[in-house]
Amino acid sequence: MGTILDYIREYGDYTFSEKPLNEVDSLVLCQFAYLKFDGIVPGAGEHGDAVSMSFLESHQDKDRLFADERYRENNTALFRGMLDSARFSTLRMNYYVNMIETDKETQFSAVTFFLEDGTIYAAYRGTDETIVGWKEDFNLAFSKPVTGQLRSVEYLNEVASEFEKPFFMGGHSKGGNFATYAAMNCKEEIRNRIVKIYNHDGPGFRPEIRKQGNYDEIAGKVVKIIPHSSLVGMLLESHAAGYMVVESRSFGLLQHDPYSWLVREDEFVRVKDIYKGRRFMDETLNEWILSLNEEQIHSFVDTLYEVVSASKAVTLIDFTADWKKSMMAVAAAFKGLDEETAMVTLSGLRQGGVALQCFADFVPTGMFPRFCRGPLSSLMFRKLYKNYRAMMARYSDALFPVLCAADLDRAGEDGKIGVLLTIEDGGVMGNRLENVRKYCDMGVRLVTLTWNHPNFIG
Repeated sequence: MGTILDYIREYGDYTFSEKPLNEVDSLVLCQFAYLKFDGIVPGAGEHGDAVSMSFLESHQDKDRLFADERYRENNTALFRGMLDSARFSTLRMNYYVNMIETDKETQFSAVTFFLEDGTIYAAYRGTDETIVGWKEDFNLAFSKPVTGQLRSVEYLNEVASEFEKPFFMGGHSKGGNFATYAAMNCKEEIRNRIVKIYNHDGPGFRPEIRKQGNYDEIAGKVVKIIPHSSLVGMLLESHAAGYMVVESRSFGLLQHDPYSWLVREDEFVRVKDIYKGRRFMDETLNEWILSLNEEQIHSFVDTLYEVVSASKAVTLIDFTADWKKSMMAVAAAFKGLDEETAMVTLSGLRQGGVALQCFADFVPTGMFPRFCRGPLSSLMFRKLYKNYRAMMARYSDALFPVLCAADLDRAGEDGKIGVLLTIEDGGVMGNRLENVRKYCDMGVRLVTLTWNHPNFIG
């Protein structure tokens, strides 16, 4: 049992003629689509010849393929493993598109792969490291298609017209949503040639979007695969819908990473369903999203984007490169939230019947030890704590600080939402036990000991 990297090592000797495309191959290709093929693979509409793996290997700009720092190490290993295998070494690719349109709030990329046995696979890239790409994910909550979804249809109609054979398609994360949307809305002749659509932990659709397309015609071809603790893949998705749940070696949101999915032989390690707690949270989140009107969604999404954009970072890599500066800018932007925007969130909590909400101060001491350990971690916490106190004072008519069980009862009697102050990543405690009492006196009542990375605690 291993990951897609182990799968390539163990099954790389089999050609696609010997073992046809399977679900694991689909994820391999969808992850491979994250590589930066700009200036290397011919674009859609250029009518260039498909390029080979050996062409990529010998290209002078090969290092640019791995520019996405989130996956640099694993993507490099993926490329090397594919190049050294009989299964993927003959892979060819063409019709590459990569668009970042900030004014239209879209990030769209796709590439088409040609396998040794004649199989064709159109792969849509998921969310990349750009911040505008992440905003587009939130825009999927709107009742109208986002620009990336429209681009996905244009891409499929153009590229699939270049050949007449049946083909596969898919994507990871947002790419899975785009692949499904394209299949729903492409030309009928092209839709009839689709063999399968793989959606690897990609969001679903609002009911209005499903009705506008031809989802019923492709439903039997959609293979939706999500990890054990899926959040992204269950956004705007019904638990009554069919999906395959697979095991991951990671936890929580980190299970969204394709390199964490477990593989046994030539298929994913399956489990019965996602965790019950995760299922409840997914359903609650979807109910809240669908309860908001278009204006409220716009307000919430635009404000979130505005807050993150206050850091002046264009990508997540830029954001984390100067973590202290970015977080200070974000904290300052939070102070400027207008009354109407803040009330959207309060309204959602009330509609969901929430009695107690955790307000987490997150200082990532393990993720960014250089910036967040020692005195600086305490400084960052105090800045976040200052914002927390200001928010509690500003909305004292709606929020009530909970320091004990009796406070929760009182909050309910007063018609308010109880607020539990928490610390996410206990590394902020440092190596001094007396800090536990200090933060308790400040009102903190819950601390997660670690957050995915080692800290002073563990």
